[in-house]
Amino acid sequence: HPGVYKEAGVSLAQSCALGEDALIGSKSVVGERASIKNSVIGRGCTIGAGSVIEGCFIFANVTIGPNCTVTDSVICEDVQLGSDVTVKSNCILGGGVVVSSGVVIEEKARVTLAKRPRDDGD
Repeated sequence: HPGVYKEAGVSLAQSCALGEDALIGSKSVVGERASIKNSVIGRGCTIGAGSVIEGCFIFANVTIGPNCTVTDSVICEDVQLGSDVTVKSNCILGGGVVVSSGVVIEEKARVTLAKRPRDDGD
């Protein structure tokens, strides 16, 4: 695959499609019919069968379930996406976030486990 860089120990399904400018970290697994283009995939990640990843930075130890679509977004370490999840453009999913199957995350969303200060009118 021209323009594809992968570390040792990457497991690629025979039917996966890697487009140009894909970098895949060691011990990552890419499932059947998954597609990765213009993205960086960290070490120890799993990209499920039929998932489409384009224009993303995906940190280490991320699990993306089958049939997900993630576009132009940042997925931080230890995130888990269930099956059939859609992450639209310009999103950031913070470390450790878990997204249930079938969820759609709209454009420019920021999802984190961090508690935010609340404005209670005080």
